[in-house]
Amino acid sequence: MRDVLTWAALGSIAILIVLIAYRVVVPSDETLHARKVSAALFQCQQRIVGLAEYGDAETPPYVPNYGTKGEFNFGWQRGSFHFKNVYGASEKMSASCIGDLESGEIKQLTVNAKTIL
Repeated sequence: MRDVLTWAALGSIAILIVLIAYRVVVPSDETLHARKVSAALFQCQQRIVGLAEYGDAETPPYVPNYGTKGEFNFGWQRGSFHFKNVYGASEKMSASCIGDLESGEIKQLTVNAKTIL
């Protein structure tokens, strides 16, 4: 009887270890979605910064995703970040970035009301 209880306890511990390992190794759908949104935001930020013609561009700050489950949609209000203009003065900027969350492709990019994509 004692051996049966020992094996039952060991089996329960083994199952618990497997369940914990599975939870740590295999991320949830929510975690995967959050990672895709973060990657899309970073991609949009980098693409926008790359458009600065006169250097010293601020990276647009974090903004929430307003897209549906299958898309991302980020928007920055005018003045939420700045680029230097031809004279070296700081210029208020606005932007929007929309795309496909699964592929990460940016479908539409607008900076200061000028359509880039």
